[in-house]
Amino acid sequence: YDPSFDTDDSAVPLAVRVFFKKRLFEFAGIATFIVLMTIGVALATWSVDDPSLNHALDRAAKNWLGYPGAVIADELMQFFGLGVLPLIAIPMAWAVRFVGHQGIARPARSIAAWLACSITFSAALSSLPAPPSWSLAAGLGGNAGDVFHNLFLMILALGLTGALAKI
Repeated sequence: YDPSFDTDDSAVPLAVRVFFKKRLFEFAGIATFIVLMTIGVALATWSVDDPSLNHALDRAAKNWLGYPGAVIADELMQFFGLGVLPLIAIPMAWAVRFVGHQGIARPARSIAAWLACSITFSAALSSLPAPPSWSLAAGLGGNAGDVFHNLFLMILALGLTGALAKI
């Protein structure tokens, strides 16, 4: 007796489990890609003049995704500013890995590093001067960037004194 499939003493053959695992990874990658592209389109067509939760207007949104896109884009820009770029770019790399049937190595640590990277990038952008054409009250890093940038400066001010603090 020589079966043409490997059962490895399970109710479901190994080939079937591998097949469904690969399809699940592909589905997760494509779904992640679609969500990120939708957020990207909302951000690309973001306008400070669109109605949102922070800006009540009695007109239609100019955002390509309508009012929901204007709300999502405005909230992300208010909170992260231009720091929203790593917020989208890193999961895009994960989506590519999923479509290639690979998982995320150490998912909990990867997600924590992704969030830390986004917030750190926002804080770094907040240290740069905003151009006169910048339409938000917060700096280039948004509200989160301003908060973490000021927190970092406060911690440095406690530890540095004298000539080193002036530098």
